Amino acid sequence: MDTYSILKKAWPLMLSNITVPLLGLCDAAMIGHFAAPKDLAALALGTFIINFLFWSFGFLRMGTTSFVAQASGGQNLLALRTHSFRALALALLMGGVLFLLREPLVSFALAVTEGSAAVKESVRAYVSAALFGAPATLCLFALQGIWIGLQKTTTILWLHGLLGGLNLLFNGMFILGFGWGVEGVAYGTVLAQWLIGIGGVVILVKGFQSQGDDGGLIDWAHFFELIALKNTLQVNSDIFIRTLALMGAFYLFVNQGAEFGDTTLAANHLWLQWISLSAFFLDGFAYVLEAMAGEAMGRNDWKAIRTSFWATTRLAFAASCLIALLLYNFGPWSLALLTAHEPVQLMAREYIGYAAIYVVCSFLAFQMDGLFLGTGWSRPLMISAVLGLGVFYLALKLLSQWSGNEGLWGAFIAFVVFRGISLALVFRAKLTALPSRH
Repeated sequence: MDTYSILKKAWPLMLSNITVPLLGLCDAAMIGHFAAPKDLAALALGTFIINFLFWSFGFLRMGTTSFVAQASGGQNLLALRTHSFRALALALLMGGVLFLLREPLVSFALAVTEGSAAVKESVRAYVSAALFGAPATLCLFALQGIWIGLQKTTTILWLHGLLGGLNLLFNGMFILGFGWGVEGVAYGTVLAQWLIGIGGVVILVKGFQSQGDDGGLIDWAHFFELIALKNTLQVNSDIFIRTLALMGAFYLFVNQGAEFGDTTLAANHLWLQWISLSAFFLDGFAYVLEAMAGEAMGRNDWKAIRTSFWATTRLAFAASCLIALLLYNFGPWSLALLTAHEPVQLMAREYIGYAAIYVVCSFLAFQMDGLFLGTGWSRPLMISAVLGLGVFYLALKLLSQWSGNEGLWGAFIAFVVFRGISLALVFRAKLTALPSRH
């Protein structure tokens, strides 16, 4: 596949990814200007809790892409539909469980977090309200996985754009019009998610119906087949453990930074925003690789898997270098926009090189994630993430004792490098084991 075709599929995913932090900034701005100060603190803490809960189920997006792409590559429309509706059913089931358990979940989350009584009261209201949207949110995860697998990236962009527009509209109405504060953010988001979720399912069903009837919309026998369900649960559980390991690494990074002091914690946080921004762009190439590799896997076309990997990885590497260059040159200028505290700015400038190196080194891990997710090789992904977390922890204990926050950044870079290289070695071993005809 040529560069133009890859970029054509990647840019809608990049733009749709960017809507997430932009919406967060808009919500924070509305709360920061038109609600009580405690509501802004509650929004920050509540958003962290909700993101942790929902993104623990990110396998509904990642695992679905593999099954759908492989069914599409194998020209098995009935299997494609069955995998899609199984993912949606699983999303509804798990979302329903989150909704039913919202009170004990909120109580546990508040018990292990810090905050004043007033802030925690607002957090409880926000999280309880946000969990009304759990089934819709998880269905949107599944829908995104389906459309990435089908390489319908513009559909994702349009729905994300519409979701963002409705979210802003409803949040503005509830916060500015009704004065609901932080609860208004939650209910506005929930309403937008349910509308887009229902609309997305309707679009999906209409698209499947237009393919014609070649045995029904769903293969019900395969839908409840134990082997298929076991395979789905195995892939999803591997990705779930992988996700927890990655979240654990970021928790260690933030927690260790906090031990070095508030100024260091704040400085590291500023560069994490750049790293998060780079992830939104690099994910675009990884998502395209997921779909291409999965489709090729469905055809048992190993040559196409290799070709798609190298074609997307060259672009991902170039993008990571460009982002790192922009970070190194414009990062210091951005510090003044992100914070007015001069000690934090001065501290952050000391570590800009480490942040830029991390961005450059991260591209391989993103690409290997996309390759292994697309091909359905979930077990190496899980093992690499867990071992990587161990490498990070050991490197952190060794390096941070010698060089403080520099050691922390060094361990963080070692973590992402280990993930990328370990998976690349597994991929190479799989290629070496292939018969020569492939």
